[in-house]
Amino acid sequence: MPDNTTPVVHNTAEHRFEIVEEGLIAEAHYSPVAGAWIMDHTVVPPEWEGRGIASSLVTAAIRAARAEGVKIIPTCSYVVAWLKRHRDERDLVPDEARAALGL
Repeated sequence: MPDNTTPVVHNTAEHRFEIVEEGLIAEAHYSPVAGAWIMDHTVVPPEWEGRGIASSLVTAAIRAARAEGVKIIPTCSYVVAWLKRHRDERDLVPDEARAALGL
């Protein structure tokens, strides 16, 4: 069973960061737009909850976005909450989105 140290795969074909194990998938999905990724959905199987999986997915997405030079537009409530806890990553969110989301 995965935990917060399990490697996250960037599945570019499906536009998601994922952990696939035991026939289950945890994912942080994004939609690419000009110069940004709209992070719109994060899901973790119920049996994996409470293990830091969602945080690992978002952390991997943030690192990849920074490496690729794209911004993050969070529409997923989990991603917004994650960004509220990780102030040092908010520079990846465009100013207008940051203001609208209270980041």
